[in-house]
Amino acid sequence: MANFKRNIFAVKSRLQLKYALLLIFSMLIPSMFMGLCMYYFIFSIITEGLGIPEPIAYNLFPVLNKINLMMALGLPVIFIGFLIAGIYISNKLIGPINRLKKDLQQIAEGDISHRIKMREGDDLLFIAELVNKILDRKS
Repeated sequence: MANFKRNIFAVKSRLQLKYALLLIFSMLIPSMFMGLCMYYFIFSIITEGLGIPEPIAYNLFPVLNKINLMMALGLPVIFIGFLIAGIYISNKLIGPINRLKKDLQQIAEGDISHRIKMREGDDLLFIAELVNKILDRKS
């Protein structure tokens, strides 16, 4: 099979968008849930323990400030990482499907000399090879 690179990073298809959103939300929702649970735990300690002894409060509030800073800086980075990972993974899965769809459409329109091209390592490479073998027998 020919070894070629796709020129676009994100394939513009509804299937890829749905898959990318599924990946992003399946990674992001548990992260947000854990963050909210941590905040609930910390604020429940603070609200229930308004009578926290001063030495404990003196040590607790700097820790809360560090946690706030870490979350304020970390969550956007994590979100961007999830976004890039979601787009990359969906591109690796949906890109070959779109390529196969385009090539099969061209063959269905009557161009039986056309061959399906996939990159090495694509999961659908075996399907492309089988269709190409069938087309080789017909021509």
